Order: sequence, then C-alpha cells, then structure tokens
Amino acid sequence: MIRYNIIILILLAILMSSTSYTSYADDISIRSDEEKSIYASEVKKGTSEDLINLMKKYRRVFINKDTWDASPYIYDWPSKSDIPYLLSMVDNKDTCGILASVFSSYMPTRTETRRHCGVLALNLLKAIQVERFHHLPPGFYNPPPKIETTQDEKKQLIKWAKEEISK
Repeated sequence: MIRYNIIILILLAILMSSTSYTSYADDISIRSDEEKSIYASEVKKGTSEDLINLMKKYRRVFINKDTWDASPYIYDWPSKSDIPYLLSMVDNKDTCGILASVFSSYMPTRTETRRHCGVLALNLLKAIQVERFHHLPPGFYNPPPKIETTQDEKKQLIKWAKEEISK
C-alpha cells in the first residue's frame, strides 16, 4: 500500500511540474505592456480604424486630455468619412480592449477588458451622430455612454449611417 502511495505522489509531482498554473493574481492583473496611454489630440488626428486597431493591441487604453479641460468628450471626432469602415465593423466579433480612466479608483481586471470590436464601432457611429466622442468609461460624468445597444437602437443607428453615406 505504501508503495502505491509513493508512486502516486511521484506521478503527481511530475504532473504538477509539467503543468503551468495561472494564479488568481495573474488573472486579474494587467501587465504594463498590455495598456496604452495616449492624448486626445493623437486620437483626433487619427481615424476610427486607428483607434479600433489600437484597442485590438491593448487591454486598456487611457485617453488623456491635452489640457485641464474636464470634459469627457472629444468634439467633432470621429469624422463622417469613417462611417463606411464603421458600418463594416458593426457585426465584428473580434475582441478589443476597453477605455479606462487614470482618475478612476476602480481598474477593470483582465477578464473585464475584452469587448467586441462591433460594440466599439457602434459607439463610434453614435459619436459621429452626436458630434462628440465620450472617451471616459461608463460611470464617469453624466450621461454615461451606453456599452451595449438594443437591436432596435442598432438598426436605427445603421439606418442613420447609411443615410449619411448617401448624402
């Protein structure tokens, strides 16, 4: 009986040494190479496609204002010329990171930092419609941006975007 226990312990030791385990801390922490901080002026120089591609690379993106302006918006961005690209992305299920704020006392965990690019594309279409992009995460200032849209809202936004293209 002792022989079998020793064999089992040896097998368990071999198994445990060859398997990598992820600790709880690894699951919640985000490495510095997984987040990016950029200025609003950099965002405004680029396109919606540039922001989506950036957010595909990083789990957390911080957009900082260039001045002490406390507004949570980047006005007149994105451009209406981005509408065709954004329409092509609304059903995209690729993952991208999230927008975060350095002023927040809450930092999303690793498991909370994956969104669909299609949701980001819808938010950017909405930003074109209202002529301002809300660059802070939900819960900052009022009204907080919507992360998910209903199917009716999505259809109305797509209809509006197609009408804008045809103008």
